Amino acid sequence: MAAPSDINRERIAATEAVIRPRIRRTPLVGADLAEFGLPAAPVTLKLEMLQHSGSFKARLLRCARNDGGGSA
Repeated sequence: MAAPSDINRERIAATEAVIRPRIRRTPLVGADLAEFGLPAAPVTLKLEMLQHSGSFKARLLRCARNDGGGSA
């Protein structure tokens, strides 16, 4: 995996191009905290659990493996 000093815009853009086909767009859902027994306040929830893997970590590890970095 790249050292923090190796991370730059170009590397981020290249990584995004590699993982984009494997990532689902996940919905946003509006709710009110009162629905959860908390003081009323509007919130927006991002449903990342609807990703294929259900986890960003799995996508990150796949990318690291494809990049030749790390032993994951």
